Amino acid sequence: MKSVSVAVALGVMAFSNSAYASAVINIDQQGADVVATGSGTLDLADLFASFGGFDGFTAVSGHNAYAVLGPIQPSFDSVTFMTGLTGPAHFGSGPYTVASSGSGDRFGVDVAGGTARLWIEPLYKSGSALSATDTWTGTTLAGLGLDPGVYTYSWGTGAHADTLQVRIGATIAGVPEASTWAMMLGGFGLIGGAMRERRRSVAFA
Repeated sequence: MKSVSVAVALGVMAFSNSAYASAVINIDQQGADVVATGSGTLDLADLFASFGGFDGFTAVSGHNAYAVLGPIQPSFDSVTFMTGLTGPAHFGSGPYTVASSGSGDRFGVDVAGGTARLWIEPLYKSGSALSATDTWTGTTLAGLGLDPGVYTYSWGTGAHADTLQVRIGATIAGVPEASTWAMMLGGFGLIGGAMRERRRSVAFA
């Protein structure tokens, strides 16, 4: 029984670790609206500030892998771009669509001219908690040109390795990454092997 418990624990650990990201932006269909929620922390130690000034909108764009959350501003807002991360150049074909409403901390990601950039408020302290919610009323994920899936942006090494995930339709639909499936299957294999071993031990007892 102990071996089965160990195998179950390993399977759960494999699933948990593969799905982990220190900061996550979930974009989901909720009734007649699309709602994005962002939370987590960001380690900026291995990133480089490439711009500091006034720029940007709270919006999404699948074509530009643009997902920036926070309060709605009447004009450009103060922001710092950080480079040094890698990730997908697109998560759909949709153009920039500004949110109908938004609140919380301004942060997100985009890929401009082939360079992935992390958006963050200038006074953000590395490792501090982030939280934001934005809504696009009267539309759908397809209407915004967003493809469901999990899109991971990563950077840093060692203790400063970090990720930001954009999960489109993945919170409700439960869309796992390929690596998640591989680790889950590996965990199930361990569980099956442990159970067969236990039955064999009982049979010869």
